[in-house]
Amino acid sequence: MTESWTDDRRAWPDAVAHAFDRTVTGGRTFAEFQVRNIEITLRNLKRELEAASRM
Repeated sequence: MTESWTDDRRAWPDAVAHAFDRTVTGGRTFAEFQVRNIEITLRNLKRELEAASRM
């Protein structure tokens, strides 16, 4: 499985996009923020699948 994302903010000036990212992600870049979100999702998915296989 591959997850991808397209940044539809291409019309935004880079400085505005970077400032927005750092504001809404708690100081991280959007890419760093998404890597953390993907790691959490995969960890939760693994936990749920392992729990289901024990039933």
